[in-house]
Amino acid sequence: ETSLLVLESAQHLSADGVGIFLLPNSFFRLSKNGVRTSLAKFGLFVNAVIGLPAGVFSPVTAIPSNIVFISRTQKLKLFVGQLAEGTDYQQLLQNLRKHVPGASAELGLLVEDSDFISWQQIAATAEEERLVKRSGLTAVRLMDAVLTVNLAKRTDDAFENIPNAVYLPLIGTSPAVASLSNLRIKPHNYAQLVVRSDIADAEFLAGFFNSPLGRKVRESMLAGNFIPKLSKQTISEGRVYVLPSRAQQEVTAVAREIQDLRLSLEA
Repeated sequence: ETSLLVLESAQHLSADGVGIFLLPNSFFRLSKNGVRTSLAKFGLFVNAVIGLPAGVFSPVTAIPSNIVFISRTQKLKLFVGQLAEGTDYQQLLQNLRKHVPGASAELGLLVEDSDFISWQQIAATAEEERLVKRSGLTAVRLMDAVLTVNLAKRTDDAFENIPNAVYLPLIGTSPAVASLSNLRIKPHNYAQLVVRSDIADAEFLAGFFNSPLGRKVRESMLAGNFIPKLSKQTISEGRVYVLPSRAQQEVTAVAREIQDLRLSLEA
């Protein structure tokens, strides 16, 4: 209903008019017959999106919102930025008017229209790229690193105990683990990633998902407006970063040693 109202309103725009709408991330979900996909059929185009922080309209709603600019002028690329506390809004506005990128992602980026899902995804991807540059890790498509992705049913007590598997939380920030005995939330809230042994060790991969870079990767795979979560589809589109096999073993050994020391110190 909201999207249809946008379409109905925008059809009243003059040739040089601009419609400014406040819309949730769900507006940008690409579907064959959706309003977002159909705008061009009516000579309408999204020119810019300014992300707003989640909770800015609390208590009415806590979901992330966007200021969306629609006109009858088609731009080569979509301007995206973020308006949040501390943002230099005058510079953001200047970049928006000129349709040029800013000095930081928040002050403006130019992206392919079809690539835009949400500001949150763009921010997570940008931070992911920054962390990768200094890590020395190699990118691998997640579906190339695993043999299968299994989901548990609510009626099941747990997954089948398969060797070299990572249990990745679908919701929240609980740690990924490499053992069924270490699950911290209910099994149906995990995905079981059966890892290819020639690509990665499950313990190393679980540790990766719990690292700052790994958490950004998990963020970039989230989907959904009310309770963002991972799904088989978003996992299949994700990527991980790995080291050569021997280096993985060394990292895992050091991590175990650190954990043992931590437990000794606590004792």
